[in-house]
Amino acid sequence: MLSRLDSRSLAARRGLSDLSIRNLFIIPTIAFLIVFNIFPLIYSLGYSFTDFRASSNASAAFVGLQNYRDLLNDDHVWNNFSVTARYVLLSVGGQVLLGFGVAMLLIAGSPSRACSRRCCWCP
Repeated sequence: MLSRLDSRSLAARRGLSDLSIRNLFIIPTIAFLIVFNIFPLIYSLGYSFTDFRASSNASAAFVGLQNYRDLLNDDHVWNNFSVTARYVLLSVGGQVLLGFGVAMLLIAGSPSRACSRRCCWCP
């Protein structure tokens, strides 16, 4: 629920309501996201269904799903997928283990508890 503006505030004296102040911040942000994120995403998705070449002046012809068929039949792509999957599994697994290890060190009732807390919380 939106809070009410204090009637003595500068924004209220200028005639701005809660809704207009909210829109003043949200609308430029949404416009920025649409222009720099959503539009290029949709535009490049459209290009993925053509044989567009940036290096030539020839017009792009519609090829449908052929680009995706070529991509999924390429051995280099599957090799890159497997390398990325291994990297993600090892790095995320390592981070989880390291995080649990540090947490156990911080809550353990050992003599090093005070020292480990100081080292962790003080940069």
